[in-house]
Amino acid sequence: MTPKGVWMKNENSSETLPCPLCGAMPEHADSDSIAWSDFCQRHICTQCAMHLSMEVYDRESDLFATAARLLGVDIWECRKRYLEESIARTREQLDHEVERAIIGFLKTGMIRCSAQIEAIEQYLELRKKGVDPDELAEEERKLEEIMFGGKPVG
Repeated sequence: MTPKGVWMKNENSSETLPCPLCGAMPEHADSDSIAWSDFCQRHICTQCAMHLSMEVYDRESDLFATAARLLGVDIWECRKRYLEESIARTREQLDHEVERAIIGFLKTGMIRCSAQIEAIEQYLELRKKGVDPDELAEEERKLEEIMFGGKPVG
C-alpha cells in the first residue's frame, strides 16, 4: 500500500455511497463489492479496482481520467501514483513469497514500473520547466512508447 501519511483518507467517502469511478452502488449482500482505495482516496467498487490495474497501460483509459479529476491532478501524475502504489503492494507481496519463479516475475514488474515512473517524472519536469513545445512533444512520444509499448499515437 501507499506509505503512511502520503495521502489523507477522504472523510466524505463511505462504503454506502456509489463508486466515484463508475457510479455503481455497493451490493448489501456482498460485503466485498466495495473497498477502500489508497490510490483514489475513496471507497471504490472491486470491479473498478480490478480494471484500474489493467488500464494503467491503456492510453484512452476513462478510469484514469476520472481518477485524475477526483485527485485534482493530470492523468500522467495519476498513472505515476498508481504505479508507485503498485510497487509498494508488490514489495509487500515479495515479503511473503517463497517461489523463485514468482519472485522473479514480481521483481521484473517492479523494474518495469520504476522505469515508467522515471519516464513520467522526466516528462512532468520538462513540462513544468516550460521547454520548447517540439522537445516536449518528443518527450511525450518517448513516454507513450515506454508506457504503451510503442503503439502509434492517435
